[in-house]
Amino acid sequence: MANIKTLKRIISLRERKKEEKELEVKKAFQELQLEEEKLKNFNEAYDGCLCRLGEVGLGRMRNHNELLFIYDYMNYLNLKINSQHKIVEDKTFVLDQKRYELTEAYKEVKTVEKLMNRIVTEEQRQEVTKAQKEMDFLFLSRMGR
Repeated sequence: MANIKTLKRIISLRERKKEEKELEVKKAFQELQLEEEKLKNFNEAYDGCLCRLGEVGLGRMRNHNELLFIYDYMNYLNLKINSQHKIVEDKTFVLDQKRYELTEAYKEVKTVEKLMNRIVTEEQRQEVTKAQKEMDFLFLSRMGR
């Protein structure tokens, strides 16, 4: 019985660890979504600049300073997009790591639960065997009279 109490405590600790990992996965997922949204916004701004540059071909650009400004801004956006891609990759890696840790936490809980079930089953089997031996002994001792 002491083993079962200990295993129940271990299971409760593993459950808490699993819940912490679930929260970490949720937080990492939210961070990834935020960074992906930033990347999307940078890409949309870059596409807007491309449309603006398309107007140059149609003669709608007022002067060359505006063209230089757009090129500088596109260069800035391109740098931001590249760095944001790296951030998204890093956040994706972190999320994958957290998910792996979560699956390991689930496995730990299931392993301890299976161990506890085996111990309970074994104890029940031993009790049944002991009771059967006692009944056999009583039966045999009465037969001898």
